[in-house]
Amino acid sequence: MASSEATTYDGVRQEFLSLYPNRIQGILRPPGCKKWTTVSKHLPIADETIIGAIAGEEESFWGIRWAEQTRFAVFDIDPGSKYQTVEELQKLTKCLGAIGLRATTYQSSLRRGWHIYLFLDQWQNSSEVQALLKAWLIANNYEIRNGTLEVSPDGRGFRLPLQQGFAWLDKFGNVLQRREDLATDNALRLFLDDLDQNSSDWTISKSLIETQLNAKAHANELDNNAHRKAIDTEGFDELFNYRLLSEKYENGRQFWQTGLMANGQRHDAILAVEHYLWHGDNGQNIPAMPGHANDHLRYELIRAWVEQKHNGFCNHIRRGNWRKVETQIKRAVAWRRPTDTIAYEEYALTERAVERLVALYKATGRVWSTEDFRKGNEGRRKTAREKIKQAFELLVSQGRRVTLRQLMRLTGCCNKTISSHSDIWKISIPGALSSVGGDLNSFLALDLLRVSAPGGINSGSFLEKNLLAVSLFFQEAFLDSQFQFRYRSANRSKRRPLSSANRVSLLSDRGPPRFSS
Repeated sequence: MASSEATTYDGVRQEFLSLYPNRIQGILRPPGCKKWTTVSKHLPIADETIIGAIAGEEESFWGIRWAEQTRFAVFDIDPGSKYQTVEELQKLTKCLGAIGLRATTYQSSLRRGWHIYLFLDQWQNSSEVQALLKAWLIANNYEIRNGTLEVSPDGRGFRLPLQQGFAWLDKFGNVLQRREDLATDNALRLFLDDLDQNSSDWTISKSLIETQLNAKAHANELDNNAHRKAIDTEGFDELFNYRLLSEKYENGRQFWQTGLMANGQRHDAILAVEHYLWHGDNGQNIPAMPGHANDHLRYELIRAWVEQKHNGFCNHIRRGNWRKVETQIKRAVAWRRPTDTIAYEEYALTERAVERLVALYKATGRVWSTEDFRKGNEGRRKTAREKIKQAFELLVSQGRRVTLRQLMRLTGCCNKTISSHSDIWKISIPGALSSVGGDLNSFLALDLLRVSAPGGINSGSFLEKNLLAVSLFFQEAFLDSQFQFRYRSANRSKRRPLSSANRVSLLSDRGPPRFSS
């Protein structure tokens, strides 16, 4: 990739020069000037000019424009930028480490700005590198603009390293070595050593960046859906973390950062990292990726992670036997607790329950829980039981038939509620039917009256006191049976409800039944 006009420089100088193949329309800043000037495209920058600028023999500062391919990217942070702090430097370094890139920080000039280099082990397309890194920074809420944070390679010229004011910095931004204290070849060698030792595999980093971008896009879509539902989840974060296993989660975080540290760790590490990615890590800018919808996403992340960070502690990977490793990862991300082992929770924290809790919180200002649901349901159940009991006793005391419609009319409860409390009339009236799904049979209902009378239905005292009730009972039973028969006959092809007035008209030609003494 060296320029066609390369000189006879050998060794470290020629290796350094080969990093800058594009010599057209270079930039320079003459002494005393504050702005950079573009050199004519007819005057390509020679190797001697670059080496002279690095050696301090040039009065002007020099820069080049990026070629179609590059061996590094650079984040430019100017003095006074909100990102030029120890905390921001460490945060950015950690975030870059999560996508497989090693940050090497230098002081760029006498103004003490920062250039954060990301060295690559192979030549890569400059436009692709810049576009992905810029999108990744924006997705992680970094502000990209002049004077704050700039991303190269781009279409502009870029200051050459190792000129006056250049220095090596540690992870806290402190100066480790100044360029002025080193001979030219030693400075070149130290810079090239950084490139060799801190180079990253861009194919892996690219995959991780794309995975993170997809995850954040999915998370944003979920957030938009949540906003459309107008649900404020403030104060309810703890409701969504009830399945997190602290020990496994912390192990997953450790493995995600360091990789495998000993033989035999792969199985446990994959399970721990899967759990870690499921719940996400805000501190590491890793969004939560739960559920079936994110199975493939977690698989791709774990696959890339174990390939990059097995650290030589996996025999299968060293031998190129990825089939078993990939099968294990798929099994880890797709595993779910067997359904037959999950105990039924009457007041489980479902999505619907969460929405209801949030709505109650917004309406009342009080934080509710599923325990409140249980208490409320118990109160309603008690009230319903009392209503059913009173209605049943009223019907029996009046000698009227106990029907589903009568109980529903008197209590205001639905048929399911009445059926669920059938133990009330079972206990109160021995011999009662086991279901109230329909009207009680007229003749079986006679047993209720017979049992409820101290001397039976044939006892004199019972007949004397309850003759009217018995007569009304039979009369209602007869009318109902006649109604059912005539209604079916007259409406075989029209199954529609009949009004009470029409019901009376159907039976108007027949008088009430007579009972002999």
